[in-house]
Amino acid sequence: MKIIYSLERPKNIRLIEIISDETEIVLPSHIDGVPVTSIESYAFVKCRNLKKLTLPENIHWMSNKAFEKAPALQEIVFKGTEEEFYWEAHFDNAIPEGITVTCEQ
Repeated sequence: MKIIYSLERPKNIRLIEIISDETEIVLPSHIDGVPVTSIESYAFVKCRNLKKLTLPENIHWMSNKAFEKAPALQEIVFKGTEEEFYWEAHFDNAIPEGITVTCEQ
């Protein structure tokens, strides 16, 4: 898996693009000790086989088009609470219909 990202201020990482042929991806919570906190539009466009994605709990923002062009995606596991996922981060706007979301802490 290859991750293209930018370092934002204050210290956090914004994921721009993930490149992978894997069917399951677990995104890192940190890259070089810096927390991964956001995901941009079309970040998974080069993950055509992706069926299951695990997001770390420190993701606080994701574009409502983050999963556009990821046709095989069926399941997202968020390593945080439902409150963090749906109420604090409003990720429900970014999740296409038909994708199962599970929150684990």
